[in-house]
Amino acid sequence: WSSDVCSSDLVMFEFADASTLSEADKLKGLLIGGDILFAGGALEIYTTFMNRYRAYKCSAKENPWPRVPGRVFLHRTRRPILSGLGRLVPQVFYSYTIDGETYEHTAVQFGGHEAVKREEAERVLKRYPLDSNVQVIVDPNNPRISALEDTAIGGRGFTNGFAMAATGVFLLVLAAFSAN
Repeated sequence: WSSDVCSSDLVMFEFADASTLSEADKLKGLLIGGDILFAGGALEIYTTFMNRYRAYKCSAKENPWPRVPGRVFLHRTRRPILSGLGRLVPQVFYSYTIDGETYEHTAVQFGGHEAVKREEAERVLKRYPLDSNVQVIVDPNNPRISALEDTAIGGRGFTNGFAMAATGVFLLVLAAFSAN
């Protein structure tokens, strides 16, 4: 370490007044923002599609995913970081054993957890009481992927993903027209 790296000078960040930014800086901002929003939207669409695909594959008539016995060892609700008031995330912690190896997971539906109204969260926990035996649906190619129900969370993933991606494309188009 050099002494200048460990200096005690305080670094202050200031927001630039948009009127003082150069056209090149504004263009960079549009391009970066557009890229980030488009990539985030594409990722949201992809993960939503994969969750729906897993839910479909596990219940397919031709080759359904195996169900193995499991046991609920904890359940609770938690408040989500980014959600409206009065919404909770139900979490059901369960374990299951495949080929002598024990796995633990918390997904009731494929895709993880979704914030729901308090009443719905309580219904989920009542379906899976503490110390109850459950049937766990397991991905035959990856036993770490499991769920208790053959459904995927929520329906907002596609909508949010398309909205983010469309906003990203709008910013990129705006940047292209601003460059001319």
